[in-house]
Amino acid sequence: VEILLDGRPVQFDDPRDALASGVAMVHQELAFCENLTVGENLCLGQLPRRFGFVQRDVVRRRATELLATIGATIDPARTMDTLTVAEQQLVQIAGAVGAAARVIVFDEPTSSLARDDAERLFGLIADLQSRGVTILYVSHRMAEIHRLCDEITVLRDGQHVATRPASELDEAT
Repeated sequence: VEILLDGRPVQFDDPRDALASGVAMVHQELAFCENLTVGENLCLGQLPRRFGFVQRDVVRRRATELLATIGATIDPARTMDTLTVAEQQLVQIAGAVGAAARVIVFDEPTSSLARDDAERLFGLIADLQSRGVTILYVSHRMAEIHRLCDEITVLRDGQHVATRPASELDEAT
């Protein structure tokens, strides 16, 4: 399988390589350090330090800025284990957007969301699209696919069946 980004073939050895190229993922099964704060999770791998100590004010400011890019108002001082699934998903999306991802892959993002949270997610996806972010949306829920996607690729048992404009496929396909 060849992956093209900006018309050039790319290969990623790990998620860090993908993110450095502008490709991020919002996983179905969210994975965080639940005992750390939202800010610490958003700054993992780049924790600002001074004299060996984490600069908590800088962590808070960076996290607030990242969350603001997607309109989220979650307190960066809260620990991840106190957040709802929808809030955890927002943190993951803020991290992707804050890392300047130009492509975001959403893997079954509504599988654990209530209807209102799913609607907010759809609005956020529309906003990201309007900013020029490419969205790859993986789901078994055809109504969501038809609502959100311009083009649909159908896979069956891991095999490519078809790729067509959404307007050419109905929800039964």
